[in-house]
Amino acid sequence: MQKQFSIPTLLSCMLTLTACGGGGNENQAANNTPPPTPETRIVSVDMLGGRVAIPIEFIDAKTGKPITQKVTLTASDDVTGDNLYESANVGSADNKHDTGSTTIFLKADAVKNATVANPVKLRLVASADGYFSSSTDVIYNGSDLTLIRINLVNKAEPPAGVAVAVQKDAKADSTGTLSTALNLTATTTDTASKGASATFTLPSGTVLKDRNGEPLTGDLQVSIGYFSPKTENIGEVFPGGLNPDRVRTAWNSQTSSWDTQAGYFVTAGLLAVDIMDSQGRKAHLLENAQGEMTIQAPAGLINPETNQPIKDGDKIPVWSHNEANGLWQKELVGTFKQNATGNFDVTYKVKHLSYWNLDWHYSEVCPPVLSINFNKAFSVAPYVLLNIDFSDYGRYNTFYLRNSTDLTGLYNAPKGKEITFTLITTDGTVVGQGTKPANSCSTVNINVTGNFPKPRDASAQILLTAPQGFTKAEITTLLSGMKSLTDAQRTAVLKYTHPTDPNAKFKLDQAAYQKLMDIALTRGQVASLQALMSVQVKAQGYFSAYDQDWSGYYSQLSNTGGMTFYNLPSKDITFKGAEQQSYNWYDWWTGQTYSYTYTQEYAWLYGYVQNSNGSWKYFQIPLKSPHTIKKDDMQTTIIFEDMNAMQRILSYLNSQQTSK
Repeated sequence: MQKQFSIPTLLSCMLTLTACGGGGNENQAANNTPPPTPETRIVSVDMLGGRVAIPIEFIDAKTGKPITQKVTLTASDDVTGDNLYESANVGSADNKHDTGSTTIFLKADAVKNATVANPVKLRLVASADGYFSSSTDVIYNGSDLTLIRINLVNKAEPPAGVAVAVQKDAKADSTGTLSTALNLTATTTDTASKGASATFTLPSGTVLKDRNGEPLTGDLQVSIGYFSPKTENIGEVFPGGLNPDRVRTAWNSQTSSWDTQAGYFVTAGLLAVDIMDSQGRKAHLLENAQGEMTIQAPAGLINPETNQPIKDGDKIPVWSHNEANGLWQKELVGTFKQNATGNFDVTYKVKHLSYWNLDWHYSEVCPPVLSINFNKAFSVAPYVLLNIDFSDYGRYNTFYLRNSTDLTGLYNAPKGKEITFTLITTDGTVVGQGTKPANSCSTVNINVTGNFPKPRDASAQILLTAPQGFTKAEITTLLSGMKSLTDAQRTAVLKYTHPTDPNAKFKLDQAAYQKLMDIALTRGQVASLQALMSVQVKAQGYFSAYDQDWSGYYSQLSNTGGMTFYNLPSKDITFKGAEQQSYNWYDWWTGQTYSYTYTQEYAWLYGYVQNSNGSWKYFQIPLKSPHTIKKDDMQTTIIFEDMNAMQRILSYLNSQQTSK
């Protein structure tokens, strides 16, 4: 007769691995065969603990596709001075992401009182080999966050309006002293930028040091990037965006700190300077000499101070970007001077390197947000774009919306400027428009004119289980938690499950249990394995996935591991399992193409799992096997497998039951 276990007894069997399947009083025949397969046991587990997940994509600014280079993501709480985020996936050089996306978490204590008037603010900085770094502000006000996209400019293939130049003969000695003068000019080729350019020079003998004061040595990779104010999506590629939450305006000697100001930028051009040695040290400090920069603004650019095209003698603040914390700080005031091409130069000296830009900054914004209302509710797949433009200045920002409720307000919206809002489908069709007049902060009503296809929704159950097929490493992890096993038993089991290939997938079924009893394990120990394999966890975590078309899906799961796939396309969608892929990468420095392989994952379950001591550990669990949602499916179940997470969950649940 099959024995039924309560959840407390079941957990005790699995963690203490007592003879739950039968003891010495059972008859001999029963002891020679495994217990019957137990019923499936389902438990619900909170894998968030009040944290808020932030989905992030790293996008190539030209192609609009996810970046497959490894991206390093760091964060700064300098916006507020508070410790707001968990360290998983952010904050160290070890946190590199090569899937084009990641998820980070705001701490529970930081978000519990977030409101529109008192939001949680965080700055993220992303960098990758072959790309100029960039940053963005995250503002959480208690509502679900829309997808955060960080656009990075590829030095080998920049978008229109961005120009790149390199110098390949630069070297530095053991003290960081530059042996060859640097002289680089990056010139745009797009029509709108009118051939505007930027130039950087640095004399030989300059000592180059990184942010920590360490000298750069040996061969140097030197590149500059000029970002024209006429770049179509300048608001997306501009580090920190054109409406950063805070900028540093002046050093306050009385408080020994920077005065900061909220507001928005109107840009006239930007220059990035990257100098790196073979050890990965990046030049920041210049000693013994100063560099010289010239940034051009295209003729005809409107000066917002005069509302006329810029002319000789017009003034503009010059700012530098701190790549460590993503903050802009005001350095000086430059003067426009028209050159022989008809464009306008601003030239100045620098003692440190980073992004430098010409920007007018204004603090008169709509507080705390500019409210946005769509006159008609909509749901779409995969998304529509809401382009936000200044009159005379171009693209200010772009939001990617799936629902009309995804965006209800805009922070740091310019009060004195007319702003247009254009709703566009992915094929370029305009489906809605709205306007904010100058000197108004009234709610913007966006008139939705397009007819969107009726959306298809599907409910989903997300489950976490032990692996359905164990590698040798996973079997080893499983056996390490079985306290009743001897070393000899563990050795015998591994010899049976993985005699040769450690990556072979071994399935624990009744035939395998019988063999394990024959060679090593008792009936009670096998019963414990059966109990483990019978548990399914409804995980209240965070789900993220890409389908076969690289459309993204993101959702925080309910307390029973449920979610809804909104706005599914009218076709089958598939989330692939992890697979090996080859990738060709054009090296912007050497001019050569290299091939490498990597593991591409397409779907993940994120969250934190407590142990018996109550401490939390971060888990990022990839989907192992492909999962397809058929075009007629209204519900689906997606199963993630992870041995370490399961053992930790069951250990915690057992401790909770024991303490009652």
